[in-house]
Amino acid sequence: YNQYGNKPTTFVTVANLIADTVLDYSAARFADKVEPGNIIEAQGFRYVVADSGVSNHHIETSGNIKLYVLPSENITIEAFGATFSGDESVIAQKMLDAFNILRSPKGKTLTVKNIELSNGTVIDIKGTIALPNYCSDYDRLLYGDGIHSVDIYISDIDGNADGQSGFLGTHLLYFARMANSTIRIGSSRTHYIADGFIPTDVDNTGREAYTGAHWFYQCKNVHMDIGYLEGWSREGIMFDYSDSCSVALGHAQSLKGSEDSAIQMHGHRNKILRGSADSCGASSFGFDTVDGIVSNV
Repeated sequence: YNQYGNKPTTFVTVANLIADTVLDYSAARFADKVEPGNIIEAQGFRYVVADSGVSNHHIETSGNIKLYVLPSENITIEAFGATFSGDESVIAQKMLDAFNILRSPKGKTLTVKNIELSNGTVIDIKGTIALPNYCSDYDRLLYGDGIHSVDIYISDIDGNADGQSGFLGTHLLYFARMANSTIRIGSSRTHYIADGFIPTDVDNTGREAYTGAHWFYQCKNVHMDIGYLEGWSREGIMFDYSDSCSVALGHAQSLKGSEDSAIQMHGHRNKILRGSADSCGASSFGFDTVDGIVSNV
């Protein structure tokens, strides 16, 4: 209920709310007037009206009403105005900055790039997360440097290789100096690095010639479980100079026969817990690890 005892103004969809031009900070009709602190509902999500002068609001109606999204257990990126119809990187980063959570529903494809994670981030993608068309060199889906306690669940990753062109390299998951984190992926497919392109270091994140789809540099106690890996470039999963990390892989399937290793692990006390790979252009599994374990490959 709002401060006057009225039930919250309700919209069927978030799109209806964003398109609204009736609600107004200074409306003559009492029913149309909103004030900071009023509650509005749309599509099951709840919002609080912000002061008209703020610049850190989450969404804004066509009538210039600024709103903050209120946290809830069922919140998804749709609450921030995502329509799953184009590059929604700005919206995704806004949700992360607000709640340190990025959640997208089943059956939807969320198209983003260069989304930065922080300590304690939760990623919950029940549908697909994909790179947009026409990426530039070093564009990544999700990345972070020096972060810890991250929990990632992604049902499906689409690297959108068919939407890329040029002499460049993209990446999917890209983390340097990550610690104490868990990553679970259902499937990962169609990653793009141009034939003959050799990645070089950027931002002291260890990027080098073998940097491919999923890159982990100087990480510690990071655990990755991936059901299916298909169509990668360079190394499919690379833990470089890492300590006490583990990977469990259901199956990796090369599409071109030129993909490098499905998994490479370099460092100390790392583990490949299981995995199978078919038609790799290099060793299926590379394990340059001191005091490590390889099993069920």
